[in-house]
Amino acid sequence: AKKIYKKVDYFIVTSSDTKKLLSKKFNINSNKISIVEPGIEKLKKYKKTPSKLIKLLTCGSIIERKKYNYLINEIHEIDNIELNIIGDTSRETQYSAKIKKQITDNKLTKKIILHGKVSQIKLEKLYSQCDFYISSSKYEGFGMSLANAAISRLPIISYETSTIKKTIGKSGVLYFDNFKKGTLQKLILNNCFNIEVYKKLKNSVAKKKYLTNAQSAKLFIKAINNA
Repeated sequence: AKKIYKKVDYFIVTSSDTKKLLSKKFNINSNKISIVEPGIEKLKKYKKTPSKLIKLLTCGSIIERKKYNYLINEIHEIDNIELNIIGDTSRETQYSAKIKKQITDNKLTKKIILHGKVSQIKLEKLYSQCDFYISSSKYEGFGMSLANAAISRLPIISYETSTIKKTIGKSGVLYFDNFKKGTLQKLILNNCFNIEVYKKLKNSVAKKKYLTNAQSAKLFIKAINNA
C-alpha cells in the first residue's frame, strides 16, 4: 500500500478516522486528504413476516477484519436465532472458504445463511424481515450498512469504534468492546429475546440525516476540482 500511496497526488476518504489513519500510519500530508461521506438512500420497506426466530442481519465482504468467525462462534449455541450474511466472497477466498467450512462443519447451515451478493430488492427485503443489524467488524471506513440499518429503524449491535459511533450514534445501539469468548453471546441473550428491550431499542433509534447519493457526488466532484 505504501508504494501505491507514494504515486497518489490526492486522497478522498469517507471519514475523519480514515484521514487520521492515512496521515499517521502512512505519513501522508493531511492537506492532501479530503473527507466526503457516502450517500445513503432510504431502503424500500416491506411487510415483516412474523417469526419465532430472532433474525440478525450483517452485510459486508467476507474478509478477515469483519470477524465473521467470531460472530459465528458467539451465536453457535444460541437457540431460536438466525443470522443472515450478505457479502462478496471473492475478495479473500481463503477466509471465505474458512467461514463456509466453519458453518458446514458445525452443522449451522439452517441457522447461518450465507447469501453472497444479492439484488437491491433482496437486500431491502432482508432489512425489512430482520430484527437486529449486527456488526463484528474490527474497522469500518464509514459503516454504510449500519447507516442503512439506522434509517430503516433497525436496532443495531456493533463492535464499538469511533467511526461507527460517529456514523450511527448511541441511541438504539448495543455496543461491545472486545472479542473475548462469550462477550457478544451474553449481549445477545440479555437483550435480543426480551420484547420490551427490543421495543425500547427500536423506538430510540436516532433519526439520523445522511447525505443523498446526489449530494455526496457533488461534494466528491468539488473535492476533485479543489485538489
